[in-house]
Amino acid sequence: MSAKSPQEQIKSYHEEFDGLLDAFTSQYKADDEPEDPIKEAAVIRPLADICAVVQKAVTENHEDLTAIVAQAEEAVQAALESLSSESESFDFIESFSHPDEQSLIKDPEQKQFEGGNIIESFFKYFGGATGLESVFGQGAGARAQQYMTSQRAESQKFADTARPHALTSRISRFRTWTLMVDNSTPTAQAVLQARFSADRDPALYLYNLASAPGYGDLPREESVKVGLSHIAYDGVLDISRKLVYVADDDRIKSYGYGQENSTIPVHTLRSSGKGPLHLLDGGSKLIRAAKGIIDVWDIDSLPTHGTNGNKRIGKMIDIEDSWRDNENEDIERSSGSSPTSTLQLTNETNIHSDGKMLAVPTDSFGVDYSQRVWSIDLNAGGLINSRYLGHSGLITGLTTSSEDPNSFFTTSRDGFARLYDVRQPLPVLTIDHGNEPITSNGLYIHVEGIPILFTGCNANQAIKVWDPRARTMLYEIATGNNSVSSMAWDAPRSTLFAATGCDYMDRMGNYHDYRYAKVPGAYKEPPEEEDHNDEDEDEDDEDEYEDDYDEDRCWPKNAVHKETHWGYAFDSGDHRLFKYKFGVDSDPKILPAWGDATVGGSMW
Repeated sequence: MSAKSPQEQIKSYHEEFDGLLDAFTSQYKADDEPEDPIKEAAVIRPLADICAVVQKAVTENHEDLTAIVAQAEEAVQAALESLSSESESFDFIESFSHPDEQSLIKDPEQKQFEGGNIIESFFKYFGGATGLESVFGQGAGARAQQYMTSQRAESQKFADTARPHALTSRISRFRTWTLMVDNSTPTAQAVLQARFSADRDPALYLYNLASAPGYGDLPREESVKVGLSHIAYDGVLDISRKLVYVADDDRIKSYGYGQENSTIPVHTLRSSGKGPLHLLDGGSKLIRAAKGIIDVWDIDSLPTHGTNGNKRIGKMIDIEDSWRDNENEDIERSSGSSPTSTLQLTNETNIHSDGKMLAVPTDSFGVDYSQRVWSIDLNAGGLINSRYLGHSGLITGLTTSSEDPNSFFTTSRDGFARLYDVRQPLPVLTIDHGNEPITSNGLYIHVEGIPILFTGCNANQAIKVWDPRARTMLYEIATGNNSVSSMAWDAPRSTLFAATGCDYMDRMGNYHDYRYAKVPGAYKEPPEEEDHNDEDEDEDDEDEYEDDYDEDRCWPKNAVHKETHWGYAFDSGDHRLFKYKFGVDSDPKILPAWGDATVGGSMW
């Protein structure tokens, strides 16, 4: 009997998955628990088998590779949609697309996080060990106490973590350290050794990054009164033409910047729907991707608002449905220019664009199963060139490096980040964030030719730095207990910018779930003269202040990290834009100040 073709193997594994899922769900409906129950991992295994078929076809350069990958994508997508109905059992799906263990890397401490005070709060809520035993039975309290003790013991003290350079920032925490660059790449060395100065700004406007080349500077800002009727979620910057585009659900406005007086409106565009913006051909074309369609505008042929920014474009629109004050003269009343052309796509799609690659999630049965990544040809009506497999959750970000046109980096709600080679359908590197189910954003950069990956998470309240060459995590950077919303790399100034949000402040500026901070003396301010070998002094300082609360500073009750996780403790207390300036001569004493959070108070 002849061996099965790759297509037949994929079909067989898909049928095996369906059978395992049916058996998995049926076993819990039976009156008696089965002797050998099917585990979640067994249900997922056929998806890994499907990816293995694809990998073998790639290795053999199979003549039907395109069809094999397309069939595998459909099979995996159908399986994931089936798993979504079993949300309680499959909230987290292990990686099934990495070809070997060497291509899957983890944070060594991801199972050792102190959990801030979450565990202790749970313990105290039930009244300690006695209360736990009254609810959960004899021995529950002792087991909980033992678990908390082991967690504290397993998580290294900051003084015991690696510190590769005298200028390494105290708000970085290293997992491992092996020098893999020499003195010919000093800036890359500085990034890999976490030599940076950090500062933060409370609001996000239009920033001139060149105005703040130093370590302790924040860039000069230009505020823009956006004349849109609704909340603006999407934007893109055209540096060559000095235009910034910003969009709400159905309109796009552009503003000139760098003027002596202020920013002025230049264009108003009418789009088919909401979605990300992207510039092509040096800024001469603007595209916006909506569901099932891509709008294209030829910028040079469009009417403008004139020299003073007051000329109307198109018809006057009614703004009664705006969430803003209808009498507000800042709202633009122009209907705007229609797209110069449109591209109809084969499926309902939302496209996340970042230069060389386009991620195209599909909307299935009204539910967002955005796990697909496609490379499409805009000049051929959206023809799919390549398909990339491996995601099991909503794709939250996609980034490329200008120095590596053959790779792209994705983040996802499935808790993994993945580095792809555009010539292969499966990831070449998978980053496992473990207990962090949402990897919200990432960056793929090169510094003096050295590749570096950054990831930000909603759950971790920190930025993680990875070395794809060594296939390891290097360190994490503190964000003052804020979740990371987005990141950007300013290459000319070797600076990382991170937009972060405070989860402990409501939209009215009221703080909640704060307590007084408990900060040992060594963690309050960086010492004037640091002796990195005197670990006993750090430990004595920590013990001396361990039970002292600081009523002038506050810390979130449910913060992921305790005050002693970093070498310098600080809490943001509101939404912040952080600037991490890397360099060979960085000043580690330039650190973010404590925010203004209070126990039960307001930032106003």
